[in-house]
Amino acid sequence: MIALGFVSGTDHLAAFLGALIPIVFLLGVVTFARLVALEVQDFGWLRDIQRIRNYYRQLAPGAVTFFSELDLDDPRALVASLGLRPGPWQLLSTAAALIAVVNSAVGGVGAAVAASGLGLPAAGSIALGVAVAALLASLSWQWRRNVRALRTA
Repeated sequence: MIALGFVSGTDHLAAFLGALIPIVFLLGVVTFARLVALEVQDFGWLRDIQRIRNYYRQLAPGAVTFFSELDLDDPRALVASLGLRPGPWQLLSTAAALIAVVNSAVGGVGAAVAASGLGLPAAGSIALGVAVAALLASLSWQWRRNVRALRTA
């Protein structure tokens, strides 16, 4: 932001944005992918933790009081064991979703700046930027990865 302020009043703004936006966008994509991979790993660990709890439940008759039985094959029960409500809206509270939203804004700004640089009027550039941002904000890939991880972990 500080560097952007330094170049904003110069003829170098377009070159600066042309170099900066793709780098920031790529960092966002890599960060998003890694955070989704960590979510998938967490689901595997969650299933392992529940497997251990089910084992503890069988060790002594009184253990049933402390360890509730959980169906390890039910992904909704696994997610609910964390105190979460299973469903696609839950994705919005993850770090990966935060990065996806910010990265979609960076991609939208990049598309708008590029369109403006190619001579598209301001309204068209803004519309294109909003459309690109909306397209990039899709969390369907994250959802599919999480569902697959819960079923197979």
